[in-house]
Amino acid sequence: MEPLADDERRAFLAAGARTVALATVRADDASLPFALVVEGRCTISEDPEERRRWDRTIAAGYVPERRAGESGARNAVEGELLVRLVPSRITARRGVTD
Repeated sequence: MEPLADDERRAFLAAGARTVALATVRADDASLPFALVVEGRCTISEDPEERRRWDRTIAAGYVPERRAGESGARNAVEGELLVRLVPSRITARRGVTD
């Protein structure tokens, strides 16, 4: 495996909506079999309006913009959380499955 260059990493992260297959929170074990690992500090919000606003924004990357509001009404409900990550370290590798 070889690391991605800074410009390749930025292009990957800026390329639009991505679907995450797995997310994990851990305090140890630096060995992960993933091509991209983002580490950082998270904040958690339970504010209903903030959850709806961000759900609409995120949904707009997956559904027609006129339908994004429906997603906010359906998904930003009691018990759901908004988690924001401020990256402090990004590890990106190519050839993980080679």
